[in-house]
Amino acid sequence: MYIIGILLLFILPFAAGHACKGILRWKETSQIETYLIGFFFLFFLQGVVLVPCVFLNLSFSLACNVLVAVLAIVFVLGLVMASVSFLKTKKTEEAKEKRKSPWRKKDRFLFAGMLVVFALLIVRMVMGLDILRDDIVLETVNTTVNTGTMFTYHPLTGMIMDGGMITSKKIVTLPLFYAVFAGFFGIEAKYLLYLVVNILVLGCSYYAGALLLDKVTVLSRSKMYAYWLIYGLLILAGDYHKSTLAYRLLYQGYEGITICFGVMIPYLLYVILSWYRSESTEDKISFYTRVSYVLKIALVFACSMVITGLGTGFLFLFMTGVIAAVCCLIKSIKEVRACKE
Repeated sequence: MYIIGILLLFILPFAAGHACKGILRWKETSQIETYLIGFFFLFFLQGVVLVPCVFLNLSFSLACNVLVAVLAIVFVLGLVMASVSFLKTKKTEEAKEKRKSPWRKKDRFLFAGMLVVFALLIVRMVMGLDILRDDIVLETVNTTVNTGTMFTYHPLTGMIMDGGMITSKKIVTLPLFYAVFAGFFGIEAKYLLYLVVNILVLGCSYYAGALLLDKVTVLSRSKMYAYWLIYGLLILAGDYHKSTLAYRLLYQGYEGITICFGVMIPYLLYVILSWYRSESTEDKISFYTRVSYVLKIALVFACSMVITGLGTGFLFLFMTGVIAAVCCLIKSIKEVRACKE
C-alpha cells in the first residue's frame, strides 16, 4: 500500500497540472510547467480541504478520507485530460518532428552526467537518514497519525493544548497533508519526509530553474542537461551549512520555506518574465492571456500561505515579485525612450 502512496505522490502533480490546464484551457504550457502548476495546486488544494476541517474540529480520520476522495477525483480528471491532450498532440506535425529529433553524443553525455549527479544526491539523502534529528514537522506528523487529531496535542511534549493552537499556525496545514499520506497509505513518516518528499521537491527545483533559464537564453536540449548537471553539482557540494538552500533541498525539502525558495521564487520570476516578454514582443496580447498570468501568480501566493508562515513565504514572494516587476517596468521605459530617439 505504501508503494502506491509513494507513486501517487509523484504522479498527482502531473494529474493536477493537466486538470488545471484542461479546465482553464492553457494551450501554450510545457510539460514541465504543467507539472509545477500541479505541484502548487496540490499543496493549495490540501489547504482548501484541511483548513476548514481544522477550524471545525473534525477528526483526522474524517479529514483524511475527505482529502483522499478529493485527490482521487483530481487524479482521475487529470489523467483523462492528459490522455485527451496526448492524443491531440500526437497528431500534430510538430510532435512528430520532436520525436524524430536525434540525440547527439554531447546530449547523451550530459544526460548521463546529470542522472549520475541526481543519483548521488539521492544517495546523500539516504546517508543522512540516520544522522538527522527529528524536527517539529516530523513530530507533528507522528502525533497527528497516532492520536487521530489535528493540532490538539503538542508534538514535542505530547500534552494536550487546552488553549489550542494559534490561528496563524492552524492555516499552515502542510504537516497534516503529510500525515494523510503517512496514515492512509502506511508510509513511515521519517522516510516520507526525509526521502520521498525531498526527492519530489528537489526534482521540482530542477524544473523551476530550467523554466527560468529558458527566459534568459534559448534553452536547447544540451543547455538544459548542462544546467541540471551544474545545478546538481552545486547542491552536492554546497550543503555545508543548515541555512543554505543546498542543505535544505537535501535534508529539509519537506518544509514550506524550502519549497518557497527552491521552487516558487524561480517559477514566479519565470511567470513575470514571460508576461513581460509577451507584452513587449506581441502587438496585442489578449485579455485571456493576461488573466492566465495573473492566475498563475495568484496560485503561487495562495499556495505559500498554507505551507509556511507569512514571514517565511508570502513576504519573500511579494518582495521578489515587486522587484522583478519594477525591473521589467524600468526596462520597458528605456526601450520606449530608445525607440523615440
